[in-house]
Amino acid sequence: MAEYLKLTNDIVFQRIFGKVGNENITKAFLEKILGIKIEELTLDTNKRLIGEEIEDKIGRVDVKAKLQDGTKVIIEMQVTEYSYMVKRLLYYWSRVYVGDLKRGKEYDELNKTIAILISVENLEETKEIEEYHTEWELREKRHKELKLTEDIEIHIIELGKFKEGKEKRPEDIGRITKK
Repeated sequence: MAEYLKLTNDIVFQRIFGKVGNENITKAFLEKILGIKIEELTLDTNKRLIGEEIEDKIGRVDVKAKLQDGTKVIIEMQVTEYSYMVKRLLYYWSRVYVGDLKRGKEYDELNKTIAILISVENLEETKEIEEYHTEWELREKRHKELKLTEDIEIHIIELGKFKEGKEKRPEDIGRITKK
């Protein structure tokens, strides 16, 4: 029974962080991960990501929220590492990013979207990185100081690295490491 009550269990995670009425818990959690002060947060009960066509792939995120400035946030808890995890996360991010843009709306109405992956297993793509919490964005390859847009932000938290003690200061959980 205790195995089913772990925070890494999808249902338990969704009940704690994605349940309407638990906004303060989710807000505090996101403030630690994102390193920002959140004034207001609204949880979205519709976590299904569907396309326009019947053949389109359907996804479902664990937590979907909107911040006071319109920023959208999705959180995905993943127990098993799949070779396609990064592509799946990008797919989820993209569906949420364009989700509110309907015919007749302008592109500047798109809001920043933050995707957070919490993975029990370490990812192959980040095996060279010791930190358990990484933050990803779009930058120019030769001019890393230039960011193309603020609209994409992806956080990957690898619990395996945290457990292994590779992180130098475990008390800093959620702190963003700037490069």
